[in-house]
Amino acid sequence: MQRQVYKARFKKQLEELLKKTMEAARAQAGERERIKQSLEKDKQLVQSLRERNRKEMRRLLGKVEPFEELTD
Repeated sequence: MQRQVYKARFKKQLEELLKKTMEAARAQAGERERIKQSLEKDKQLVQSLRERNRKEMRRLLGKVEPFEELTD
């Protein structure tokens, strides 16, 4: 009788632990996916900014007059 009570209690604790572990695993997977998407957005933003900077640099370099060395 006593042994069955311990077994039932142990089984219940084990099921609770498994349930919590699965919930934590799902939460961690969701967090990982969110971080992955955020990283992808950041990469796209960096690429966009680099392209915009290149265009702006070309535009500005086109306005600069060629440098002429001064000679005495």
